[in-house]
Amino acid sequence: MNEVVSRQVVLYCVAKGLMVTDSSPVKDYYPVDFETDLNGKLQDWEAVVLIPFIDEVATFLLVTMITAIVLVMVMTALIATLLLLGHAQLNRHLSIMGLVNDPSCNQCSVAIESASHFLCQCDRFITLRQKNMGKIIFTPSRY
Repeated sequence: MNEVVSRQVVLYCVAKGLMVTDSSPVKDYYPVDFETDLNGKLQDWEAVVLIPFIDEVATFLLVTMITAIVLVMVMTALIATLLLLGHAQLNRHLSIMGLVNDPSCNQCSVAIESASHFLCQCDRFITLRQKNMGKIIFTPSRY
């Protein structure tokens, strides 16, 4: 999937919920039922659809909100990709590149600071793992 298509997919996934969610600021602009005005025409498909005018301020705020959500999603995907590939700015990778001398974890100094240690084992992040994933320590698996 190329970059343009993937951005369109992310934008669609974020925006589609805004059209139907009850708390959405633009839900009223996408009514399920609406009136039409034939205005002298004979066929239903020739009618003018009567929907409310779009509030410019609400639309601007919505676009700003969608942009922020998409940016967070892209940054999260980028960080996750770097971690999964082992190319995050963790000491193990930095030591392989010759940018730091010690590959040990800056947080706990117990183990090598690799992606698996950072995500699954570091004592510094026990509370976050418990809160977000329901476990304190994970055993990394290759499969």
